[in-house]
Amino acid sequence: MPTLLTSKAVQQLLNVDRSTIYRMAEDGRLPAIKVGRQWRFHAEAIEQWFEDRSGGSARPGWLSPPALESRFDPVSTQALSDLVADLWGVMVVVTDMEGRAFGRVSNPCGLHVAIGNHPLVARHQIEEPRKLCATSGLTSHLMPSYLGLLCARSFIRIGTELAGMVIAGGIRPEEWPPPSEQMSRLTERLDLPFEDLAPHMDEV
Repeated sequence: MPTLLTSKAVQQLLNVDRSTIYRMAEDGRLPAIKVGRQWRFHAEAIEQWFEDRSGGSARPGWLSPPALESRFDPVSTQALSDLVADLWGVMVVVTDMEGRAFGRVSNPCGLHVAIGNHPLVARHQIEEPRKLCATSGLTSHLMPSYLGLLCARSFIRIGTELAGMVIAGGIRPEEWPPPSEQMSRLTERLDLPFEDLAPHMDEV
């Protein structure tokens, strides 16, 4: 039996008021069905609806990536990113919906700093936010990064529009440093000598 969400649940997921949910259901912008006098939303349909917009195929009316720069002050955004990173003790970066960083990484760990200028690492740092954006689900949860550290993303919303992401990371998992076999795969994937990586594994 399919899972049906209430309008209140969808309201919390999208961070909009209930009247907006009703309007979007009535005009067909949200997939919904009427059960009696109440709107209900198939969880899978809402999930797909969200993925369509977060995966680069947003319909007109949703923010395009450059809109982030026009709606947020870079200085204030960076200051807030720095504050959150310091309070939580994690790395934080704000990006647009294409994964392009809106500023510098706040509170970068030593491992990130040590290998950040390596060409293949730079490529992973560009690709990873895009993968996080395409990750299914409306809620945030921890997942491994290309380095094996844990990270999570949360979407920035303006009304019903997805404007960007806040990515927190640099969190060591329970098993850290990783086993030698995993370290070997990591150094091979990044084309980094073990000697360049190993001294910084505890700097997270």
